[in-house]
Amino acid sequence: MRGQGYDNGANMRGYKNGVQARIRNLNSRAFYVPCNAHSLNLVLNDSANCCLDAVSFFDIIQYHTYKSIFK
Repeated sequence: MRGQGYDNGANMRGYKNGVQARIRNLNSRAFYVPCNAHSLNLVLNDSANCCLDAVSFFDIIQYHTYKSIFK
């Protein structure tokens, strides 16, 4: 058994012309499972970007993280 994971890009999930279709043409038993971690990341990113307080919070976190790493 082999598994494959994909992001949710249109070129990957297209059931007629995407990578999913190409793999199914090679192996009809293959099935497409979108990556839930990537989906969650997209949702959280969009959620955080719509709120100015969240954007400021993550900017501060990112600044201090990079500052401590690259002393």
